[in-house]
Amino acid sequence: MGLLATAWVGGQAMRWHFRLGYLVLALLVFRLIWGLVGGHWSRFARIALTPAGWRAWSGERLGHSPWGWLSVIGLMLILSIQITTGLFSDDQVEFLGPLASLISEARARQVSGFHKSIGQYLVWTWIGLHLTALAVYRWRLGMRLMAPMWHGDRTDVSVGTPPTRDTTATRCFALGVFLAILTGVLLLVRATGTPL
Repeated sequence: MGLLATAWVGGQAMRWHFRLGYLVLALLVFRLIWGLVGGHWSRFARIALTPAGWRAWSGERLGHSPWGWLSVIGLMLILSIQITTGLFSDDQVEFLGPLASLISEARARQVSGFHKSIGQYLVWTWIGLHLTALAVYRWRLGMRLMAPMWHGDRTDVSVGTPPTRDTTATRCFALGVFLAILTGVLLLVRATGTPL
């Protein structure tokens, strides 16, 4: 929401738009890494987009549903496109992405146009679909997903369900991984000569 608000305000708010964009880039990279090494329910190996996976999820109702995984993948893809176009954007007025000098001015303007229009609407649409799905799960299926999405744990599961493995140590490890990624993103941006 902060990214969209700062884009609408423009002017001096664009510095925060860039900073928030770098933060989202770091979060996306973190989620990709955490999908490989994170807790049981965070791993991409749990993706069940096959008919057998759908049937298994329908029986146990644990972890992301196939629709939930499609939502996660879609959101990551849309945000990746939006972040990438932002990095290469140049609207010739107030918006100059740190990687815009790597492509032609015409291409940078084209990318900027996408970033400001279609890309923005895709983000809004996906957020709306995600919130609608959360409401459907809550009111139609009786599943409260907001708290588990935040802290990673569900309390309404049967004994024998694999835990998330989210201990203090794994959460500190996750924070360390994220901070390392964020530092790397900021160092790369700074290397382009773009002020933070």
